[in-house]
Amino acid sequence: GVFAWLSKLRPRAPASKGHLAQRFTMRTSSLVSCVLIAATAAAQEPRLASVVSHVPIAAPHASTALATHARDVAARAPTNDSCVAALEAFAEAWSNPTNQLARFASANYVVLAEVIAEAVADPSVAGALGAAVASGYITDFGDASTCQSLPGFRYYVATTQSNSPALGLCLPKACSAKDLEGLLREATKNAGPLAAALPSVVRSGDFKFRLDAVGYGWLGMAAVFVVLAVAATCAEPAVRRGVRALAEPKRSANPDEYSGSSADPDTYSLLEEEEAPAYAGPEWLRCFSLRRNAAAWAARRGGALSCLDGVRVVSMLLVVYGHSIIWGMQGAGYSNIFDILPTDGEGLLATPRGQVIYSAELAVDSFFWLSGFLAAYVTSKVAGLMAARVWVPAAVVHRYLRLTPVYMFVVVGWWKVLRVAGEGALWESLDYEYDLCAKWWWTNLLYVNNLVPFHEPAGCYGVTWYLPNDMQFFLLLPLFVLLHRRSPRAGYAALLLGGLASMVYAWWATIQFDLKIGIASGMDYSLDYYMRPWTRIPPYLVGAATALAYRDAGGRDVVSPRGHTALLLFGLLVAGLAFFGVYPFNQDITEEGVPHWKHVWYITLSKPAWAVALSCLCWPCFYGRGSLIAFCLELPIWEPVAKLTFLMYLLHPAVLDLFFKSNNTQRVTFDEYWWYVVVAGTSCLVAAAALVVHLLVELPCANVMALLLPSRKGAAGRKAPPPVLADDDAPGGPLTRGDSAEIV
Repeated sequence: GVFAWLSKLRPRAPASKGHLAQRFTMRTSSLVSCVLIAATAAAQEPRLASVVSHVPIAAPHASTALATHARDVAARAPTNDSCVAALEAFAEAWSNPTNQLARFASANYVVLAEVIAEAVADPSVAGALGAAVASGYITDFGDASTCQSLPGFRYYVATTQSNSPALGLCLPKACSAKDLEGLLREATKNAGPLAAALPSVVRSGDFKFRLDAVGYGWLGMAAVFVVLAVAATCAEPAVRRGVRALAEPKRSANPDEYSGSSADPDTYSLLEEEEAPAYAGPEWLRCFSLRRNAAAWAARRGGALSCLDGVRVVSMLLVVYGHSIIWGMQGAGYSNIFDILPTDGEGLLATPRGQVIYSAELAVDSFFWLSGFLAAYVTSKVAGLMAARVWVPAAVVHRYLRLTPVYMFVVVGWWKVLRVAGEGALWESLDYEYDLCAKWWWTNLLYVNNLVPFHEPAGCYGVTWYLPNDMQFFLLLPLFVLLHRRSPRAGYAALLLGGLASMVYAWWATIQFDLKIGIASGMDYSLDYYMRPWTRIPPYLVGAATALAYRDAGGRDVVSPRGHTALLLFGLLVAGLAFFGVYPFNQDITEEGVPHWKHVWYITLSKPAWAVALSCLCWPCFYGRGSLIAFCLELPIWEPVAKLTFLMYLLHPAVLDLFFKSNNTQRVTFDEYWWYVVVAGTSCLVAAAALVVHLLVELPCANVMALLLPSRKGAAGRKAPPPVLADDDAPGGPLTRGDSAEIV
């Protein structure tokens, strides 16, 4: 439709715009000239001639009168005299070979000017103009490499607040980006409703961020971690050669519980001829030992709940799968966007495999389910061993201290240090996100960035909206666990009522705010549903109920073999409906297609149904009856990667930023196989980066915290009961945090 519309565009040259039509036919290639022409035409300003003359145009016969008017416009715009002089010299020496190359390196804006003029002359095509802009057809970055090789010229990108269209420009270095912004804003301030489609933001092609004091402080802290790791590892005793055999792995008395421990990573005991030598350094230094931490990461734990490792890793890969295509749209964009967007059943997102991109958001609900399961699994055991006034505040404090150091280490590193890794106009667009961090970083520290600011997207480092939701759910969990201790029926009823109340609100909000799922979803869906704890809590409650039921079963298999088979089949059916149920919503971006009541029911039921499906699929796996599902989820390769998923979640946006936004001056031509390579490569890079931070920062901080915690000895010297999960990286671990480490 956009192409058909564009093919019909022809200069109509109405009598009142004859001069404008004549200017459109000139050999113009400068952004400033054509955009200012179009903006002035849209505003019906009489000073068109002054605008045309003010900028470098292809008219070597520009009159003295026009130049005089140009200086008058420049006087009203915040532009320095040297910039105006350079632009005038550029326009007058049009036949100069260097200037001709500069024209070549700029985008062709004649088409844009014609399109805007057509929209002014015929408002009925304004909608098609908006579609063309949104689809990226107007975006043209020119040739940045050629421009940067020309002496005396600099490459710029002019765009709108929404970054579409983005237009390349090669102009004299005497003009700064702010000079050009001043010219654009002066000329477009009276453009009326078309102002939003006209470039008003100019970014320099050689822009670079600089480190500030916080960035240098972060680098210093990272260097301290590295030095401590090297010193602690060097202090480790040499590996002894007198090893006779490897003992069997340490077994827990309860086969349902994990057996490993990050605090004591020696899951396999060495039978040596002599006692191993003591650690050469102080105990606190050993917290940073790479040998100790690597052993903890590589240690196997096994157990009945090992299928949860597979759930974690697959969910993390789904997150990277979905975000990798979204980040490409946020950067330079795709030149063939309709190979992705659904149009009359065509396009990647209209295919069943493309639905995986939309349904990848269910991966977050998998994490909520895991968090609820493991948090309830731990706290239900501890609640029977200690008074609530002891374990509840201890669990909350431990969770905060265990999670926050590495969380803020990553966020501050992205905000203050990674900024120097890229350059250029697209990289400068991250300044908006950095400004949000400068304003709202404290909300991340307090875990309220899903609520503050309330009517705007999540502030600092957008993907971290998940963490405050999970923290807030954990604060509520002790109420359900304690109620379950008093009366199991009352506990399950409270969990059910909490989930139903959330679903009723989701049903009401979808109707009240006209929310939609899939390709039709917008910012309202994110602000009114996606980020809010009162709409996202059902999977967490389902996971908690599953863990309490597993505890109540006491290790006994209370389901018959046929019952396990029925659970697997039912879980697969419900998971398939939730995962691919969005398929009818995404067949055509230009049409409604699906009645709104279907959006209402899908938004209300899909996420709770997905959590129920996970419970049905994992329950047989707990008892060794998971068949092929258990085989896939319990593959040994998942376990070490599962310990990294928290950091992978935090780090993957930074890797995607580097790939799609750092010094990228051309749109990407989307190819499905290329995209699969991007997903695989991003996953590997993110996992490698996560392993480095895990060994150098996360585990050392956890070890130090464990060293500083009060002794487990009671007042009378009696040893307190051990935690249920001593392994700090149990399935659901860092992503759920409060469930996985030692509670006290």
